[in-house]
Amino acid sequence: MTTTTEQPPVTGGPPPVPLRLATTEIVEPEGPFDPRTTLIKPSHFPSPFDARSEHDYRAVTLVEGQATGLRARFTPETPSVRLEVYLPPGAETDPARAAAVLRTRLGLDLDLPGYADLCAGDEVLSRLPAAMHAARPCSPWSLYEYLSIGTVLQNTTVARTVQMARALARRLGTWYRFPDEVVLSGFWHPGDVVDLGEAALREAKLGYRAKTLIRLGEQFLADPELEPRLRTLAGDPQALRTALQRLYGVGPATSGYLMFDVFKSLDELTHLPPWEAKILGRLLFDDPDTDPATTVAWCHQHWTPYTMLATHAVFETVFWHRATGNGPAWLDDLIRL
Repeated sequence: MTTTTEQPPVTGGPPPVPLRLATTEIVEPEGPFDPRTTLIKPSHFPSPFDARSEHDYRAVTLVEGQATGLRARFTPETPSVRLEVYLPPGAETDPARAAAVLRTRLGLDLDLPGYADLCAGDEVLSRLPAAMHAARPCSPWSLYEYLSIGTVLQNTTVARTVQMARALARRLGTWYRFPDEVVLSGFWHPGDVVDLGEAALREAKLGYRAKTLIRLGEQFLADPELEPRLRTLAGDPQALRTALQRLYGVGPATSGYLMFDVFKSLDELTHLPPWEAKILGRLLFDDPDTDPATTVAWCHQHWTPYTMLATHAVFETVFWHRATGNGPAWLDDLIRL
């Protein structure tokens, strides 16, 4: 697998902001853990905001409002991660606190009692590669960033999603340069998208998503403590899901992604969007037209209390096969990149 990155567009704009290494730590997660299948998700679309290669993952993300570069390095031989935190000149962020936030976002501090036994004793899970039993939910993004990504994922092809992500990076992103010359775009603050306005977003071919992005920006601008407050609900999945669906543009599909990737709810599976439903229906029942509710009920019956984590393992496995040249032709037809 080669490194995937986006270079800044040649428009005569300002040069990328340099990032400097602020702190490094070696993280050794407890329980089933594979760094490669946790950090590298072949099902995720290529974006200007992160980059992945055979042995590392990096991104530029907002941590407490500060653009922060992360690089997570690993080798297949050891279940540990070298987590590097990078900051731009003049940043006042505490590097140790930033590292703690990133450990949580990347799923490195999860506890998974009994999950290895579940995988070993289940007919479906036991047939997966061992590395997939040790894959965790992993997203470097804040809630606001993740919602922005989710907005361009809605109701479209992967190719269209990639196009919209690049357009947002050109209009709103700030480009950052790591010491080894890799350049990535960072996200914008909520107020930036509000200031840009809906008309400019529509000119960038965002369509109806322009309104969604403006409304999201307004919500987070008006309530800077929104994400910390939602995190207090992590112990009550139903309350968290209800609160998430009060956010503009968040329905059952997006709230499910948020529950797993951002809030690390490992058993929450209540809805399957059409695309995922077709893939899981074919993988589990050899029938892409299986009723999504039937698939959800079957997964809970077999995999509670790790329903979503196990479903993720099944789903990601077929994308890993595709990434190594062994994927089924029907998957390419669904992706249409």
